Amino acid sequence: MRRETNEDSKHKTKCDGYVLILGLSMNTNNELNLSLCQYINEIIDKYFAHVDTCEAANLYQMILQEVEVPLFKAVMKHTQGNVSKAAGILGINRGTLRKKLKECNF
Repeated sequence: MRRETNEDSKHKTKCDGYVLILGLSMNTNNELNLSLCQYINEIIDKYFAHVDTCEAANLYQMILQEVEVPLFKAVMKHTQGNVSKAAGILGINRGTLRKKLKECNF
């Protein structure tokens, strides 16, 4: 059995019965789930299928907001409102998290 390196740990995380490897999500029963990246690609494809590219605007900001809000809610709930712990989990500065929470009307 080979030893896991730092490079491996960047691409693999195990938490609460799920293993995420290079964007593929597989639960511990070896059932493959749709990764977040794949899901976002599908949503963007559907968005462009229904919207003329001339009408599309602010897509970057729209996607960020759609992902950030539920992410922040889930992490803040998990940490019972502890901003320092939440910032650590998210890998961002506590001040940055406070600013983003304010922008999201938390």
